Amino acid sequence: MLVVDDAPPGVLDQLRAAQRVLAPSAQVVVTQVRRPREGQAHRVPALSPAEGAALLGRLVPARQSDPDLPALVESLDGLPQALELVSGRLRLLPAGRLAQRGGALSDAALERLLDGAWSGLSGTEQDLLCACAAFASGATLDELMDVAGLSMEPLLDALEELCERCLIQSIEDPTEPEPRFRVLALVRAFTAGRSDKQVYALRQARRTVATCMAIVEARRRGAAGGYPALVRRTRDIEAAVALPETELPARIVWDALLAGAPVAERAANASRAVAVARSTGDVHWLVEALLTRIEGLPAASDEGHADLQEASAIVVDADQSARVGLVFARYLLRRSRFEEAEVQLAIAEGAVPPHQEPFLHHEVLQARLYVIPQQEDWQRGGSLVEFILAHRRAFGLDEVPSRNLVSWYDRTGQHAEMAKALELDVTAYARRGDIEREAYMRMNLGYLALRRGEVGARPAFEAAIEVARRGDDRRLEAMARYNLCWLELIEGRVAASTVEATAAGALAAAVGDGRTVALCAFGVAQSWLAAKDSRALSELQLAVATAQEATCDEAYALGMLQLATALHESGEVEAAARHWQETVAELTAENPERWAEAIETFGALYAHVRGEPGPAQALLSTRSTLATRTLQALLTSR
Repeated sequence: MLVVDDAPPGVLDQLRAAQRVLAPSAQVVVTQVRRPREGQAHRVPALSPAEGAALLGRLVPARQSDPDLPALVESLDGLPQALELVSGRLRLLPAGRLAQRGGALSDAALERLLDGAWSGLSGTEQDLLCACAAFASGATLDELMDVAGLSMEPLLDALEELCERCLIQSIEDPTEPEPRFRVLALVRAFTAGRSDKQVYALRQARRTVATCMAIVEARRRGAAGGYPALVRRTRDIEAAVALPETELPARIVWDALLAGAPVAERAANASRAVAVARSTGDVHWLVEALLTRIEGLPAASDEGHADLQEASAIVVDADQSARVGLVFARYLLRRSRFEEAEVQLAIAEGAVPPHQEPFLHHEVLQARLYVIPQQEDWQRGGSLVEFILAHRRAFGLDEVPSRNLVSWYDRTGQHAEMAKALELDVTAYARRGDIEREAYMRMNLGYLALRRGEVGARPAFEAAIEVARRGDDRRLEAMARYNLCWLELIEGRVAASTVEATAAGALAAAVGDGRTVALCAFGVAQSWLAAKDSRALSELQLAVATAQEATCDEAYALGMLQLATALHESGEVEAAARHWQETVAELTAENPERWAEAIETFGALYAHVRGEPGPAQALLSTRSTLATRTLQALLTSR
């Protein structure tokens, strides 16, 4: 048998002549990165990360235990020839370093690997390969037809050939109605050096911008889904911004990255928008991106101060000056710096007259309303609420989300008004296509009905779940199902409560939301505690540990308080008493106002299992809250 590896074009004719003279009965095996014109062809598919790692381990035994081998295989698309080429570099550098640099193959190595395949393609196939390579994340058939300038039949013929040669992959994406086609990363690097094909990058940029803006507009009109596809295509836009010929304004990237983005992703996306705005020199959208990045930061973070200073220094008009003042004020309010916030609100309010920017003034008034409960100036608050309502009527802002009006009605016990405001907010966010805020408003309606003992809680939570699914947001769905688990517990369906909490925890874990995972572990423990299941104690301990890791204060505090009851019921009476005293001391020292209700409620339950029913009876007879309804459910099971 004669084996010729990586044979050049025309080698079969030469081999056949040699075979007739030297070894007529011998078998000849030829490997090429193109389909041979003669002989029987066997397609060698790309290797999986595990298969590729095993191959590299055999080629470079010293690196067999390197944990980054699978990542290196993925960076090279699993191509056996590419893995063979990179094995030499692997003797010098660890797999992780090579994976970060796409295998660190030189231009010469890329030419050696792919030039033969390129020269074996027809002109149409070369054009289609470059057109597809212009899309970093893959393209649909319609996009390829537009960018390559081909009709359907020749496009399909060329596409079939390129897929057969393993130069293009077909990807089934559940978020889109049809497959998309992606050029292997190494092939993209190869085609990028062919300057005569750069025209496709410009066509791709224009086509992707149009596609992205269509998705953005559809989402603003309330269309379901679309966000995963939008995020995928923004990578192509960012690549296109680097092309001077495209003249893409930063607004395009801003809209594509931030329209309807989940809150959890907004800060990271804003950072990408900041980078694009800087690269294009678009000061207006740089300010907008900086402000969005600030508003996406956690309340405890101080990272936004530099962004605020930069935005304040480069504002382009009075409207932006007012917006900077408002965002600065919100930044300070979230950090309880009320006096400084009042100064910034005054700046925002004085920048433009109310009739010029009625919406901005509405937001400033709402921010002022946030300060009132902290100062406990209820008379001033009542007057401000009347002024806000008059402002909304005067400028037709009835469909604008009410923001802090909901909190005000809650703090002052005006629950009927609170429900009306929440219903208006649900409608407003649904019309905007803001999936996340619509879902949260529906959950708030559920909370309110649950606290008041009304029948609307279940429909509200189920509607929130449906909204989250419509937006492909598993984190939101996890939160909604977590809330549903409490409803099941309060209504005495302990088994259903466990099911919902477990399902919510699995959804949260799938998207890396540690906070919700911790809350769901606490929800499961509550259900088992209500069922007097012996696993409640271990589940509570798991919830506390998970909460500490995820820095979820709520799950940590509630889990620690509930542990006293679980310890007592498991027979560890002295340990329970000691744990209760230490936990109360810790939470009281940290924030006595925040944890007062939880300490009172769980203290009443702990007293009840010790044979002291008085605190629970007194609490249930004087108050009706979500906490007391949960307490009632736990007492009923005993």
